Amino acid sequence: ESSASIYSAFSTNSNSEVQRLKILKLYPNPVMEEDIRMTLNIPESAEQTFVVFNNLGVEVLRTSLELSAGFNEISLPTQNLSAGMYQVMLPGNHTRFGSASFMVIE
Repeated sequence: ESSASIYSAFSTNSNSEVQRLKILKLYPNPVMEEDIRMTLNIPESAEQTFVVFNNLGVEVLRTSLELSAGFNEISLPTQNLSAGMYQVMLPGNHTRFGSASFMVIE
């Protein structure tokens, strides 16, 4: 069982300082018949959208969660996903995309 590397996105606050939104861990990877869990660090409390794309670039899941400043652990359901590679992206208003890949196996 492995986990994703650290992926970063950047956001700017009102002082135009660069802040990092980091996906610290994505596990289990590969995943089979369970939720994929993600540990991330967010610079300030905010609603964050999570979008999952399949290997053809088709959106297969979109959800928004309210996150607290600091470390957060969230779960995304994978039970309805077919076997294959997926990309989870974290778009934001003033944030470049943060992303990580995971594999679903049967």
